[in-house]
Amino acid sequence: MCKNVVDLLKKIHSTHVKKRDMPDMKAVALNWAKFLKDYIPREKNEKLIKLVRDVLERDTMIHGDYHTKNVMLQNGEILLIDMDTLSMGHPIFELASMFLGFIGFAEVTPENSVKFLGISRPIAI
Repeated sequence: MCKNVVDLLKKIHSTHVKKRDMPDMKAVALNWAKFLKDYIPREKNEKLIKLVRDVLERDTMIHGDYHTKNVMLQNGEILLIDMDTLSMGHPIFELASMFLGFIGFAEVTPENSVKFLGISRPIAI
């Protein structure tokens, strides 16, 4: 199953889409970074905004919430669910989302791995 999960992600990240067909994750992430200006120190916010702006442009698909609860197996076929975050952009945004799901949320509250993913923190990391 692990190979299938990776192969599906590779297929998603190699699928080219037209900008008008789905949201641009870079623009979404930039809005998130700008929103944080009142919550984090100015220099860190400026660094975050620059970091997002410096991500290379890509016209490839990303799921935006790719984790073990959104990839299912049915009758030997792998299925992807929870498509509301489907967008286009650089796969680094996917990696950031995956980091949050598997590691970041549990940094705040250790039991989030079980609550969110249904797996223990040591397995998640």
